[in-house]
Amino acid sequence: NRLPQLILLLGGIYFFMSLLGALLIVQPCEEWYNDIDQNIDNNTIYESWIDILKSKELYLLWISRFALQFFSQVIGGFYKTFGLTFIYDDHFLSMIGTVCSIFNCSGRLFYGYLMDKLSYKVAASIEAIVLTVFTATLYFTSLLGEQTSSQRCMEILKNETHFINSTITETSIDPELCGSLETPLAAKITFAIFIWVLFFTFPGTYAMQPAVCTQTFGQKYGGMAYSLLFTGDILNNLMVGMLSKPLIESTGFLGLFLCTSAWGIVVLIATQFYPKYPSPYKNNTQNMDMTKSSLSS
Repeated sequence: NRLPQLILLLGGIYFFMSLLGALLIVQPCEEWYNDIDQNIDNNTIYESWIDILKSKELYLLWISRFALQFFSQVIGGFYKTFGLTFIYDDHFLSMIGTVCSIFNCSGRLFYGYLMDKLSYKVAASIEAIVLTVFTATLYFTSLLGEQTSSQRCMEILKNETHFINSTITETSIDPELCGSLETPLAAKITFAIFIWVLFFTFPGTYAMQPAVCTQTFGQKYGGMAYSLLFTGDILNNLMVGMLSKPLIESTGFLGLFLCTSAWGIVVLIATQFYPKYPSPYKNNTQNMDMTKSSLSS
C-alpha cells in the first residue's frame, strides 16, 4: 500500500536533484577552450577521429568495457534473486542493497585514487582479479544456509500438507511461507560481504576509463573515444537479457556466475596489452616523465 507513495517520493527527490544539477551546469568561457588549443601539441598522434578508430588502445578499452559490463548487469540484476534461494528475509536483502550504494560510490573513489598512484594497467588488473575470484565463488555462499532454508522448508511443507509425493520444488516456494526459518548467520554475513565487495569493485571502471581515454587520446579526442566505448553496452545488455534466463534454467546460478567470472579473465588479458604510460604524443618520453613524477608525488 505504501509503494505508490514511495514512487512519488522518489520521483520528487530525483526531479529536485536533476533540476539542481541542471542549474549548476555552466558553459565554459572561450578562454578555457583557447587554453586547451594552445596546450595541444602538434606532435600528437591523433589528428582526427579516424585515427582513434585505427588505434589498438581503443579496442582494448572496448573489450574491457564490454566484459566488465557483464558483472554490473548480472550482479546488480540477480543478486537479490539468488539471495532469496537461501535467505528468506527480504528486509535483510533490501538492507544489503541499500548499503551497496555506499560501496558503489566509495569504490569509484578508491579505484580512481589507485589509478592516479599506480597506473590504469595495474588498477584495472586488480579490479579484474577481484571480480573474477568473488563472482566465481559467489554461489558457494548459498551452501552455508542450504540445509536449514530451502531444503528444510520443502520438508516442512510436505509433512504438514501430507503430500509425500508432492510436486513442490525449491523455486515454487513462497518466501513468506518460510519466513520462520532462520538462515545461518554465517551465510548471511558471507553473502553480504561478497555482494559489497563486488559492488565496491565493478564501478571502478566508470572512474578509470574516462581518465585513461584522456591520457591516451588527449584532451581533444578523449571524450569522443570514451563515448565509443558505450557501443559495447548495447550488445552487452542484449546478451544478458537473452541469455541469462536460459542459462539459469539449464545450469542454475552456479553456471551463471562461472560464465560471468570468465569475462574477468578476458579483461585481465586485454589489460596486459595496454601501455602502462599511455600518451597521445608521438614522442612519449616527455609524457612518461611527467606521468611518473605525478605518480610519485
